[in-house]
Amino acid sequence: MTTFIVRRLVVTIPVVLMVGIAAFLLVHLTPGDPADFFLDPDAPPEEIERVRERLGLDQPLPVQFVNWFGGVLQGDLGQSFHQDRPVIDMFARAFPPTIYLTITSLFLAVILAVPIGILSAIKQDSLLDRFATVFVLIGVATPNFWLGLLLIQLFAVQLGWMPAQGFVRPEEGGLAASLRTLILPSIALGYSGAALIARMTRSGMLEVLRQDYVRTARAKGIAENRVNYVHALRNALNPILTVIGLAVASLISGSLVVELVFNFPGVGRLVVDSVFRRDYPVIQGSLLLIAGITIFVNLVVDLLYAVTDPRIRYD
Repeated sequence: MTTFIVRRLVVTIPVVLMVGIAAFLLVHLTPGDPADFFLDPDAPPEEIERVRERLGLDQPLPVQFVNWFGGVLQGDLGQSFHQDRPVIDMFARAFPPTIYLTITSLFLAVILAVPIGILSAIKQDSLLDRFATVFVLIGVATPNFWLGLLLIQLFAVQLGWMPAQGFVRPEEGGLAASLRTLILPSIALGYSGAALIARMTRSGMLEVLRQDYVRTARAKGIAENRVNYVHALRNALNPILTVIGLAVASLISGSLVVELVFNFPGVGRLVVDSVFRRDYPVIQGSLLLIAGITIFVNLVVDLLYAVTDPRIRYD
């Protein structure tokens, strides 16, 4: 197991390098100049050049990349152009709300989707199975930002049950107040993930329920619930874990729009604001951070395979 983890960590080095190169080129080769946001439109060229020099944009792109990525390897993501603060400090403030939102969204998605998928497979072609199909189709087809606007209109504006925007940190306003600000954005963000997880759970369970060892277990007189929830479900967990891992990555990327709709002070809102301001270090650091989280989640999912399926060994 240790050898497998070390090997995977070594493999991530070129992946992080390629993500860093892609993030750097994607940001620097798009039209526009960050210096324009500091000056009037009719500013003289020499004034623009002084701002570019102060921001380090006057150097050749290879030199800029080496300086930035060298700092990344030392744990320094650079200095924000607009806030003149270390990017790592800005992430330290914006990252916890996004983690809270991702965890609550994933929790709601899993506790809703997995039971629906299991029951849909067990009761194939029943009314419940048809309901699950409609649930999945609506979840896949509904944009999370549009669902967020509907939730705000219904539960915040008309009923007044939930706050329409913002986030209360648990250490500042208490756990109950924090959860109230998380419910609506978590539903908006987690619904599409729940639909995907429910569909994969149903497919995995149906495949396992058709196996010979399941029919053999039933022929031996083992209780139906034990067959479904012990023998079948355990063998269907690996595909479910895979799609849950993919859902985590999609939740983090999808939070960019949802955080903007709910005025949520997380990484997504920080990235959107930085894109409009062309704050290069923040955008590059955000892309690198999201890639790192995705790599970490994939590693955790691979390790969980060995826990759920004893046949898998990483020795």
